[in-house]
Amino acid sequence: MAAVVEVELSVSFRRVSRPSALAAGAGRLGAVALLSVGAFALSSGSAVAATPTVNCDTAAQPSTDWTTCGQLVGTAKCVWNNGDGTWTMAMGYTNPTTSILNAAIPNAAAGVAGTNNALTATSGSAANPSHLASFPPGTSTTAFTVTWTPSSKTDPVTWALMGHTYTFVDTMTACTSKPVPVVANETFGGIAVAAVLGTVLVRRRRLRPLAAKKGIATA
Repeated sequence: MAAVVEVELSVSFRRVSRPSALAAGAGRLGAVALLSVGAFALSSGSAVAATPTVNCDTAAQPSTDWTTCGQLVGTAKCVWNNGDGTWTMAMGYTNPTTSILNAAIPNAAAGVAGTNNALTATSGSAANPSHLASFPPGTSTTAFTVTWTPSSKTDPVTWALMGHTYTFVDTMTACTSKPVPVVANETFGGIAVAAVLGTVLVRRRRLRPLAAKKGIATA
């Protein structure tokens, strides 16, 4: 069911002056920010609701769902030499489907095999990484990082993913700086809009005392 949001903004002025102009500008910015937040929330909610999810761990093999899961590709962008015998790799994925693909991470304590999403490497965090268990449609080049201690130049990070095996070694492209996981753009967008809204509301609160002293009506 589509959600409908109505935003009503009423601003009245008895005379025009510098404070009232500023108040009007703040009012307009506030309306835009509110509309932006509403649109962001609605679009995000609609996108999540409209995107099908496939549990690749329970998908029958063969099946249409498993074929969809098999389209997920594991990637590695670059590696960073930590200078202490360990290396950190920026890892990501490409999901060309229109579905969110889920596969559990191995967890021996919980009895989860995680055979469709298992990372292995010599020592380091690949032995028990906190990588992704859910892969939305699209491409992420640095969705998570793995740090490991290769015993040689050919000692790889291995990713068993949806029936495929990907191997990456420390001889690949060097990172320009130590990689960190990249937060999704939608998250940054939401934070930015919220920050604008907060700034506008603070400005309006500061302008109201000035307008009151001059007998100016504000929203």
